[in-house]
Amino acid sequence: MKGYGYVLERKKENTSKESAKLAKVEKKLGIILGRYQRVGQSLSQRVESGFEKLRESSIELNVFKGLKEGEEGVVGHRRVHHPSLQLTAETRNVDLQSDKV
Repeated sequence: MKGYGYVLERKKENTSKESAKLAKVEKKLGIILGRYQRVGQSLSQRVESGFEKLRESSIELNVFKGLKEGEEGVVGHRRVHHPSLQLTAETRNVDLQSDKV
């Protein structure tokens, strides 16, 4: 019986040593995991911010494309139906450029 008691006592000691080692490892892993989580959050925020900027730029591009198409339509209409306006605009442009010199 004494032999079994001794073996049982050794097993308890080994178990408590292993438990202490595992607690240290868990703590280290928690620190490492926390670091990875912070880096992941930071990267996620940067991606979301970049995507939002891309979305805004896309909206602006579409607006400017629409404005360009509208202006081209108006300019074409003026050239066909009001050629005198084109000459006036060209004269005004020449006058403005000569004032700069």
